[in-house]
This record gives sequence, C-alpha cells and structure tokens, in this order.
Amino acid sequence: MHNQYFKKGISLFIFSFLLLTHFAGAQQKFTISGYLKDASSGESLIAATVGVKGTTTGTSSNDYGFFSITLPKRNYALTFSYLGYFDLDTTVNLQGDIRLNINLKSEAQMLK
Repeated sequence: MHNQYFKKGISLFIFSFLLLTHFAGAQQKFTISGYLKDASSGESLIAATVGVKGTTTGTSSNDYGFFSITLPKRNYALTFSYLGYFDLDTTVNLQGDIRLNINLKSEAQMLK
C-alpha cells in the first residue's frame, strides 16, 4: 500500500516539475522582419546589418534586402547599417510580430 502512494507521489512530483520547467523556460518570442532599401533608388541593400544595441545579437539582409530576427518579448533599440550609408536607429516594443521596412540614406547623396 505504501509503495502505491509512493509511486503516485513520485509521478505527481515529476509531472509538476516538468510542467513548471516548461512554463518557466517558455518565453514569448516574436519576429521583427522587413526590407532594407536605398532611400532614393529603392534598391535592395544586400548584407546590410541589423543589430540589437547592448547585445551581440543581430542579423543581415539577404539577396532581396529581407531581414528577420526573433527575440523575446520586451523593448529593443535596433541599429540598421550598411557600408556607405548613414545608420538608422529605432526602438521597438516587441509585443507581437513587427514588420519594418527601412530606407537608408547614402552618404554619397548627402555630399552632392
């Protein structure tokens, strides 16, 4: 009889432990995505950088200028950069998936 209660108690403990660790480790994550383009021509910026300030996290745009980064729910300061262009900083309150289309200005255009 004691063995039966012991097995039920162990089973309940394991189930509770697994349930708690699942919810404790499950942070809500959302995706920030969009396109990086030249502000005047609209051309895609390939291999442009998207950085999360204060971290080593980031990504780069693909052959179409598309980027995507998935992060836990909270506020972020982002920097968009591309060689020969002015950086663009923005903040996002990541509470759900966000689509950002970013147009960067060429430094060469500003010299004209």
